[in-house]
Parts: sequence; C-alpha cells; structure tokens
Amino acid sequence: MRQTLLTAALVITLVPVAFRAETIERVVAVVNGRALLLSEWDTAVRLEALLNRKPLESVTDVSRRATFERMIDQQLLGERWRIPA
Repeated sequence: MRQTLLTAALVITLVPVAFRAETIERVVAVVNGRALLLSEWDTAVRLEALLNRKPLESVTDVSRRATFERMIDQQLLGERWRIPA
C-alpha cells in the first residue's frame, strides 16, 4: 500500500513537468475565419517602420494599433474582393 501511494505521488509530481506547455504563437484576431498572428503584426510594424525610415524604438502604441487596424482592413478587403475560382 505504501509503495502504491509513493508511486502515485511520484507520478502526480512528474506528469506536469513532462507535459509543460510552451506558447509558440498567439492569435490576436480572427477576421473572416482567418487568424491574424502576433508575429504577423510584429512583422507589419517592423516593415512600416523600415519603409518610413524610422527606428523601431520610435514606434508608439498608437502606431502599432493603427498597423493592426490596417491589417484587419486589408483582410476584410481581400476576402470581400476575392474572385471565386
């Protein structure tokens, strides 16, 4: 009985360690059934800063939000104007 309890305690202790979850990606919005990912948003922010010749440190929360809203608009327009195959 004691060995069974010890084994159960060991299993209960080791199971969470063996199945640790790791966040790989985050979904920030779903538009028309398509997930917009945090990495896509970050890439768009970096690209806009590069195209505007501004350092990445100068990007504000307001400009990040504006980029996010443009991404949503582009997704909506892309779905709306897609020609059926």
